[in-house]
Amino acid sequence: MMRRFFASLPARCFARKAAVLAAASSTAEGKQVAAPLLSLVCHKPADLPDGAAEIAGVECLEASEDWRQAAEAASGRFIAFLPEQDRLCAGALKSLVQVLAGPAQDAGLLYGDALLAGPDDESLKPVLKPAFDPALFREIDYLSPFAVFRRDRLLAVAPALPSPALPLASRPGAEAVERVLEGLAEEDILHLPYPLVRTAVAPQRRRETRNVPAERAAWPPVNVVIPSRNGFELTSQVLRGLLDETDYPDLKVFIQDNGSDDARVLALYEETRRRFPNFSYEIIEEPFNFSRSVNRGLAKVSSGHVLLLNNDVEVTDAGWLKEMVSCLELPRAGIVGAKLLYPDGRLQHAGVIAGMSGLASHWYYKCYSEIPGHFGRLTARNSLTCVTGAVMLISEECLARLGPWDEENFAVAYNDVDYCLRAYEAGIRTVWTPYAVLYHHESVTRGKDRSRKRKTQFAAEKKALQGLHGTKDFEDPAFSPWLSKRSGRFRFRWRRSLPAVRNWWHQAR
Repeated sequence: MMRRFFASLPARCFARKAAVLAAASSTAEGKQVAAPLLSLVCHKPADLPDGAAEIAGVECLEASEDWRQAAEAASGRFIAFLPEQDRLCAGALKSLVQVLAGPAQDAGLLYGDALLAGPDDESLKPVLKPAFDPALFREIDYLSPFAVFRRDRLLAVAPALPSPALPLASRPGAEAVERVLEGLAEEDILHLPYPLVRTAVAPQRRRETRNVPAERAAWPPVNVVIPSRNGFELTSQVLRGLLDETDYPDLKVFIQDNGSDDARVLALYEETRRRFPNFSYEIIEEPFNFSRSVNRGLAKVSSGHVLLLNNDVEVTDAGWLKEMVSCLELPRAGIVGAKLLYPDGRLQHAGVIAGMSGLASHWYYKCYSEIPGHFGRLTARNSLTCVTGAVMLISEECLARLGPWDEENFAVAYNDVDYCLRAYEAGIRTVWTPYAVLYHHESVTRGKDRSRKRKTQFAAEKKALQGLHGTKDFEDPAFSPWLSKRSGRFRFRWRRSLPAVRNWWHQAR
């Protein structure tokens, strides 16, 4: 699905459409730019499109053996280095000047999308990037080689960098980008959703964080809250996975039951409580309301993080919870989701994109489990706006700031999306990790409710989500504004104007 889309004709259509919209935008909004605004360092004039030197605000310089020499000789407020084999896309320079003179004038660093050329230099794939995500950049360098730096910040970090080795000496690498990012507010790291360069180099893997959790000496307490009712086999399985198979030193497990009447389940609760002093449960017979069950469970927690867990989840690896807790150390992180698979191995959850179909929807849904995702994003920790409540770790600080789940508006559906969007609006990051993998036997306990009452309730929950969070117009920072917001297959969105420059916490329209 994704592979076919990104290897197809729409790549060229995307580039042409972007160039047309850029030309229309520069004509409509053109203004005088004081030169020099952008210093562009390249290896030879032939690398640049015709007329590049005549664009107001652009200073073209020849690359030096050491990029620091070129940065010192430049006079632009911003500077970018074009790798020797790369080419600027049509309209790229004008688009850059326009945003650097306007909404990005205070940016510390700016980057854009790209076109990835195949070995024959003819086949093209779009590289559509998210807004700046520090979790993803730790593992995958999707910012360089063509990033636009504030020149003064780049020169300030240059003395602390080791001498670059050829053939990378003529441009700053990922380490320089990382140093420039240090101390920058995320709001000053901007993404321009425009194909800036045509390149043969895909985003490169920097490091892998798998197994890092084992190096940690102490672990904070985690309280597991499981909303449940009946489902003996599944409940037995999840309790066994938590209490016998999960490697975590400070764990409490609490089941909030809304009316089990299966004698086997009741006996299981008592037997588990006898064997494990860190297990407890409460049974209150009442209609199913997931948010209410969560809130009842949260009321029992005095301190520590909380893991919301469905009773139809199956543990597959002892270190999964340590991995999730480790993700809370990422900047602003307050919520963590896991990689969930169906029993047949297909992907059930790799994160949720807000705004899809005017609401929210899983992406890569039911794809094969090892799909790497666009430029390997499903093989690395990622920031997302939303993750499923089936396996959701919430930090103690996030719980205190957001308060209870919304029982009135989201009894069954979209309660997790509502909670995550409330976190996003409060500046709290949600992270998804591929290194915590579990099976999810989705909705097995409750089954499917297709009654007229449930349909009415579902319609009300959708309306509430749109009313509270504006999901009809929401542009998810993890998702490209060039992609259609229709659920299912990836398609291009045929826009009437260029998407705005954006950061993670500011909506691009």
